[in-house]
Amino acid sequence: MPETIGDYQYSKRDLIGHGAFAIVFLGRTKSNPEQQVAIKQITKKQLAKSQSLLEKEIKILKARKENRL
Repeated sequence: MPETIGDYQYSKRDLIGHGAFAIVFLGRTKSNPEQQVAIKQITKKQLAKSQSLLEKEIKILKARKENRL
């Protein structure tokens, strides 16, 4: 059974990878199931340890999104 977060769905079986403070799953938008997205799951314990790293990553991802063609 897929997990739902806002307009996104993913299955924990569709693991893409994991890093220092998160696990990444392949997901899809509910409004357009053909569109694949990466869903990053972060635990509160790991977030507290890595807040500054996460803030940097969010800034980088926002810049990439704005620069798409």
